[in-house]
Amino acid sequence: MNYYEMLNEERKKAKQKAAAYETERRAQAQQKADMVTAHYNEQTDTVRRQAQSSLDETEAAYSRLYDANAVDELVARRHAAEAIANSNLVNSGLNSTQQTALSLRRMRADAETSASRQAAIERVMQAMDEREEALRRELSSDTYAIRQEAEKDIEDERERLEGQAVIDAEERFKTQGDKVVMYVGGGSVNADRTYTPSYVTVGATAMMRQRNYGDQFASEYLHNMFSLGNISFKQWKALHDRLKIEPCKGMRFAGVAAIVRYVTKAQGERQARLFIEYLSERGTVTPGQTEQLVKEMYNVEM
Repeated sequence: MNYYEMLNEERKKAKQKAAAYETERRAQAQQKADMVTAHYNEQTDTVRRQAQSSLDETEAAYSRLYDANAVDELVARRHAAEAIANSNLVNSGLNSTQQTALSLRRMRADAETSASRQAAIERVMQAMDEREEALRRELSSDTYAIRQEAEKDIEDERERLEGQAVIDAEERFKTQGDKVVMYVGGGSVNADRTYTPSYVTVGATAMMRQRNYGDQFASEYLHNMFSLGNISFKQWKALHDRLKIEPCKGMRFAGVAAIVRYVTKAQGERQARLFIEYLSERGTVTPGQTEQLVKEMYNVEM
């Protein structure tokens, strides 16, 4: 089994583990979000109960004010009636005028009480609405943070498993030693590279793999040949250009680092440095990743 096949096996295992972790982690996030939502729902219910209590108190207070207005009117009418009776003006126009004035005074008092009552109710409702809106914003922010944390954990775990897959494939490849056979264009190459396929053979094989399986399969093959020292950086780049394949497109950083380690060991630091500089210039790797790749290169035991 060649390195590429080993890597595919390890990646398949990694994807299965990543999928299982994703399901579990999202379930945990949902459970936590549900608990937070329940807590906020309780707070919202408390706010509404408090508002209803305030409304009840407001209604009771203004009911007493309406009653007071009615009492004031009755007292005023009685006093007016007594005054008219004492003056023998019961059937006069003055009596009618006073009664009308008292009715208007009651209407104004009730109108003022109603306006004050409505303002008090609106203050209670506004305070409740503002508090509920604040709780909704807090809930939205908290649940979003929970889900974002889960997504980050999922992505980090996927990255870790991908890197581990590369490491495991490398270890498997090393342990096979001379038993490992790389199949290239119908010929074979021992693990110690006693036979190196020609540049033309590598190019033809890459073209065949691109036609049959797509760009990624062909690019992986070229990475493999470059890592084993069967083609130089210049040839690796030229074949990618000829096949119009974007080098390392979509590849995890751990995979790029593995190429650097293999190339350094197989062909020396110059070839590895050309590879790193090329990816850096194209923006395939960040400045920080470039520094890490250089460290990977220097840490290789020759």
